[in-house]
Amino acid sequence: MWSLLSGSGTLANALLPTSTVSGLGAGANVFQWSTLNGLCPASTDQVTLFRDLLPSVAMAGIDTATCLTNMLLQAVAPITGSGLWAIVSGSGTLNTASLPHALLSGLNAGITTLQWTVSNGVCPTSTDQVSITTYTSPVQAFAGIDEAICSDSLFLVGNTSSGSAFLWEVLSGSADLMSETTVQTTAENLSPGIILFRYTITNGPCSTSDSVAITRFELPSAANAGSDTFFCSDVFFTQAIQPSAGQGVWTSLTPGVSFDDSTEAQTSVSNLPAGYTALVWTVQNGTCPVSSDTLELQRDIPTEMPVAMADTGICAATLLLQAQAPLNATGYWEILSGDVLLQDSSLAQTVLNFTTEGNAIVVWTLSEGACLNSDTVSITQNFQPFPVDAGLSQGICGLETGLLALTPQTGNGTWSMLASDGELSDPEDPSALLSVDYPGIRRVVWLVENGSCSAADTVTINFLEQPVADSGPDLVGCLADTTALQAGIPLVGVGTWTSLTAGGNVFEPGFQNSGFTVNATGNFYLRWTVVNGICRDSATTVVTIYGPSDPECSGPDVVFIPEGFSPNGDGVFDRLEIVHPSGKRTALEVFDRYGLRVYENENYQNEWEGTVQSGILLQGSELPEGTYYYLIRIEGEPDVRKGYITLWR
Repeated sequence: MWSLLSGSGTLANALLPTSTVSGLGAGANVFQWSTLNGLCPASTDQVTLFRDLLPSVAMAGIDTATCLTNMLLQAVAPITGSGLWAIVSGSGTLNTASLPHALLSGLNAGITTLQWTVSNGVCPTSTDQVSITTYTSPVQAFAGIDEAICSDSLFLVGNTSSGSAFLWEVLSGSADLMSETTVQTTAENLSPGIILFRYTITNGPCSTSDSVAITRFELPSAANAGSDTFFCSDVFFTQAIQPSAGQGVWTSLTPGVSFDDSTEAQTSVSNLPAGYTALVWTVQNGTCPVSSDTLELQRDIPTEMPVAMADTGICAATLLLQAQAPLNATGYWEILSGDVLLQDSSLAQTVLNFTTEGNAIVVWTLSEGACLNSDTVSITQNFQPFPVDAGLSQGICGLETGLLALTPQTGNGTWSMLASDGELSDPEDPSALLSVDYPGIRRVVWLVENGSCSAADTVTINFLEQPVADSGPDLVGCLADTTALQAGIPLVGVGTWTSLTAGGNVFEPGFQNSGFTVNATGNFYLRWTVVNGICRDSATTVVTIYGPSDPECSGPDVVFIPEGFSPNGDGVFDRLEIVHPSGKRTALEVFDRYGLRVYENENYQNEWEGTVQSGILLQGSELPEGTYYYLIRIEGEPDVRKGYITLWR
């Protein structure tokens, strides 16, 4: 009977002496055969079966080519078994043949075949071959020397190498190669700038390369310095054409000339002398031929400068333009703005006509050779204000009046006081109300302005105080006597008596205390009119005249004290005449406004003529006009008569 002692395996029939075993494990597998007979001890024997695995499939690597005499082989290391290199044909020496990456040295040009064998015990071996082709390296490639050219084509020349292939390439820039695989070739249509070519020599996998840089310059643009010209300024601005290819630069054939930037086509040039100057504009680009153009300049210098009138403002439709007449140059006027016409633009003094109101700018230019110099005149033009009428001068009763200026059709008016006081309700109103605080003459100016034009008119207003007429009390008189009227002295103005009843006679119509006589008895009406300029006021008093037989005129005790007298030497009321009872002593005292006694008489006989009495003031001194206070004592009367009298000269 068979039994498995170690390892692995499956017996097809363990009772048969000869049995098939399957599933043997790798390595040693120990089986035992035992024979039994009843109770007798078994007889045994062992057998060991050794099993080897099939070796890994040999993989020697891929066929390859090389330019070297040494190389590392690239076999795959076996998982099962061991490998071994062997040279089948060709040249070379193996350093360690059992290594998958053994070093193969001593290779010669040609093909070398190697075999990689993988074996494991008694199992069949696995083999794989690899071919190595060895090439000779070509000589070092040489593409030529870097250079700069002006043409758009170039002949390229490389070096040669036996048994090799050749290749030209464009690495940067652009160019068309006539043949890319020859040692010598032509490159055309080269782009401007740097073009980098590479030249390669190849022998199998072996190659060498070299690069050459070609700087291609375009032909410079044709130089264009601009048109020859005449000029006047001490600085000239060039007008050359900026080149599309190349770089331009200015030079001067005339010494001392300065360029702001000589590399700019359009630049300023200074220090130019009078007369002829030649400037050269040269365009260059790398190694290409230069292009140049000469600019011929003629500088004129003026001998005189324009001098025109100053800016001005006018109030008329025409203006005489004035400029300094030139000696050598040609002068002319031009209109820059405004609705105006020139009478003769070529004359230094000419008339400028305005077609409408407004402003204008004209210029006086002197032309001398290439020189044009100008002087500008700005003109502000306005029409004359119209109408300008402040109204008629007038007298006013009171302290307020309306002004009467005409409303201007052209311009705007404004009232103002001329060296006097007064308040205007609206200074811009032609009919403004003018108010003053006290009487007097006021001068008021009506100023009408239109732009820079103005005109004024002055009106005189005489503010007069309204007089007040006081005709005094109604009076009683006798037919044969003279009655003294009793009007009050006007504070302002001049008073005049007028008899409204026929038969009355006023001795001094302009005297408030004038004598009044009549030729008949009855009531007589008199008007006292006070006039102050155009202002007037009046009042009426009634004088009743009695006949001689009337008790008012024939009684012994009649007393009459006038309200005033006029000691002016005209023979009328030159003395203060008091009517008093006959035979009775009358005493008179007169005082001025300060209370000083100016006259005293214990037996007054109507002799006082308005002089200062001796002992009080200097005798013979005339008292001034005014109102004086009196005291009158009549013999036999207990009361003192007192009141006021007016002294009027």
